[in-house]
Amino acid sequence: KDVDESTVFIKDFEEHFNPQGNFSASYKFIIKERKKPLIVEIVNGSLNCYYGNLDSAEVICKLTSEVMNHILSSRMSFQRAFMSGEMQVKGDFRVLRMLDQVFNFMPETE
Repeated sequence: KDVDESTVFIKDFEEHFNPQGNFSASYKFIIKERKKPLIVEIVNGSLNCYYGNLDSAEVICKLTSEVMNHILSSRMSFQRAFMSGEMQVKGDFRVLRMLDQVFNFMPETE
């Protein structure tokens, strides 16, 4: 399929963004198959997603495109990806736990 590589995953994060008050956080997703990390910054309810680098991300997640696709298609939560070992995480775990609230990829019936 004809996919713009520079926006892979970004549109999914933008479409499922659910601002949580004045919550601010920064995430760096190091996706094995991608040259640059996916940066997800949330500042007072505003979202900024891009491929690039951010030295001071609060949470760094390492995963494969396959695992990211499972999360984005509601087959797995960020929490489950971490708990099952399919996503390695460094950083602030309180901020990590907010990922599943700030991005509604999972149906509400979980």
